[in-house]
Amino acid sequence: MRWWIIFGAASLCSALLSIHNFLWIEGWPPNHEDIKWAYRTVSYARAFYFHDYLPIWFPDGNFGLGSPMPIFYHRLFYSLSGSLLLILGQMKASILSSIILFMLIGIFGMF
Repeated sequence: MRWWIIFGAASLCSALLSIHNFLWIEGWPPNHEDIKWAYRTVSYARAFYFHDYLPIWFPDGNFGLGSPMPIFYHRLFYSLSGSLLLILGQMKASILSSIILFMLIGIFGMF
């Protein structure tokens, strides 16, 4: 039973080590999506705030005409990060917490 604690601590340390660069910089580094990830997180948080727990269409996109959102594996990440945004109130903290949580799930899933 003790080895689970050691494995969990090592997994958490490796997950934190992989995102340590993001903790010290302001904003988010440039990437292929620019800041669309932040828009999706806010959109999911807004939908959850208005009790839409299965958001498919968001009215803010395309100059107010609305836009569809991803349905499959993206939904899980943005549902978690949107929920954490409502709880934590900070965009970067919610995204990094979601990344750490999914890393830990992946690490334990491979084990």
